[in-house]
Amino acid sequence: MNMTVSVTGANGLVGSNLIRLLLTKGYKVKALVHQHAKALEGLTVEIFKGDMLDKAVLTRLFTDTDVVFHAAAIISIGEYSYQTVYRANVEGTQTVFSTAKKLGVKTFVHFSSIHALSPPATGMPCTEDCSLATDSRYSYEKTKALAQAWLQQQKGNGMKIVILNPTAIVGPHDYKPSFIGELLGNVLRKKLPAIVNGGYNWVDVRDVAEAALLAAEKGVDGDHYLVSGYWLSLPELIGLMEKITGLNVMPPVIPFWLARVGVPFLKLWSKITGSRPLYTRESLQILQNSSKNIVPEKARAVLGYTARPTEQTLRDTLEWMRENSF
Repeated sequence: MNMTVSVTGANGLVGSNLIRLLLTKGYKVKALVHQHAKALEGLTVEIFKGDMLDKAVLTRLFTDTDVVFHAAAIISIGEYSYQTVYRANVEGTQTVFSTAKKLGVKTFVHFSSIHALSPPATGMPCTEDCSLATDSRYSYEKTKALAQAWLQQQKGNGMKIVILNPTAIVGPHDYKPSFIGELLGNVLRKKLPAIVNGGYNWVDVRDVAEAALLAAEKGVDGDHYLVSGYWLSLPELIGLMEKITGLNVMPPVIPFWLARVGVPFLKLWSKITGSRPLYTRESLQILQNSSKNIVPEKARAVLGYTARPTEQTLRDTLEWMRENSF
């Protein structure tokens, strides 16, 4: 494969798995990392260190590039200011896109989020027809929606734009780790005092990476595609972890009202310890109200997308965590 691709957010969960897939397909890969490149150690990639708002770094990164995969973002559940999240997710996306276009990149694949879409009416499936959540009160949802809306307005300008809306991403090579990787680690170490009986649609990061490559090859300019897996409650997810590991790690299950009472104390504790709060009012809202019927039919039909079983994803993820002492 005589093509060069550039990946932003290369040290993250999506970026590091995407790069591994691209290398197996024979692509030449250039990677933008903000500070650390631990997830890329030992890989044959050209690494560029810098910020996605730095046009000089982006110019070097995108020179002689055929495809840009834009995975850099701030994923926030309420711990960052709106201005910080907006600068990264909206201004960063605009800067990355504009620089790539100026340098003649042919294809731009953007990782948005299921959170960029407003929830469907009760009982209705979540599809690409859901409106963008540009009026959300939550920073992450609003900024991902604004970035997606702006990108879709650039359709037909000579560079193909394809957007993916993945659900909760989980998988191996989660070096940072992600929020979900941290959640799994805390469960295994019995550091999670309690869980709620909410849930989420979980998707394997390797399936998301495969969808991105398919999007670059087959995606329609200006279109977006839901990339989902399977909905499981937190107790069901941890039950699968117990089945795989043989360990008794299920925390107590508490009602949502009690979890909300504890949010201010968790926030204070995170400030004292310098850790990230895994439970916030925003994350509890997501767990309580996430759609159980997210339909990736468009991705299946157009891209040929498939999702592996959640048990396989968890088994591979936990094995990677064990091998890497996470």
